[in-house]
Amino acid sequence: CHAVSNFAKNDVGSVGYEKKVLKSGMTGKCVELPLPFKNKKEDIDSLPEIYATRQATLVAVNFDGRNVLINFDELQPGDVILSRGARPSISIGDAIVAYQKVVLAAQYPWIAEGHAHAVWTHVALLDENHQVWDAMPGLNVRARPLREVLRENGTISVRRSQIYIDPGQLSSSLLHFSNETYRIFKLETGGSLAARFVARRSRALNGDAHSTRAMPSDKSVICSTFVSSVLRHATQTGFFRELEVVVPGDFSADRMFEPVGLRWCRIADGGEASSVALK
Repeated sequence: CHAVSNFAKNDVGSVGYEKKVLKSGMTGKCVELPLPFKNKKEDIDSLPEIYATRQATLVAVNFDGRNVLINFDELQPGDVILSRGARPSISIGDAIVAYQKVVLAAQYPWIAEGHAHAVWTHVALLDENHQVWDAMPGLNVRARPLREVLRENGTISVRRSQIYIDPGQLSSSLLHFSNETYRIFKLETGGSLAARFVARRSRALNGDAHSTRAMPSDKSVICSTFVSSVLRHATQTGFFRELEVVVPGDFSADRMFEPVGLRWCRIADGGEASSVALK
């Protein structure tokens, strides 16, 4: 569980940021949360309690016959969920991380070389019903319960836009972009990724963090462009409009998004009885 202080506004870079202490009001929470819950040495009874509402039982997962969940009640519609999977020996994730290390360092002058923002290989959005929306090659756009994410092997982190996101408008925007075909391997998307890689040199030489290139069409985007398209539509603002293409690490590095503290909790005894989480 990695903590961080003033992460989104740190001008001196983010090398070693995981070791910093959480800012006031976030004690006991983490910026990065390993999944799934599996620390058998930890006493579940010592975890913070969340009252057993129906929504809590729908989010919770089973661990040795007990219901555990994250502090979902502190999350908001429009929160961005960054993730990375358990690392295999060779994966496309390695290429994503290597690419992001280069383009993010050129885009954001306040982060240091070797920064940690590039580790995130996937991004999704949370709606008001605690459904997680993302775009996946071969699956197009999907919506699934938060509890399914909590069962996966990997690590998650949550970022929150400093611009207010109306839950109703967010739902409309998610549906608006949910019917297109999203693929990571497509000529237009590949060209945009290459263009941003090339453009990093001019940014480094000229100190210009902006581009005049148009973003790829909504029909040829990767997971991060789906998320940015929904946010632009929901807020009527220009999230990342200056970029050739958006990558997951942009949501970690850009100051427009701030980290949200996460922690494992347990469902308190009493409240609405439900066995949903134990299935």
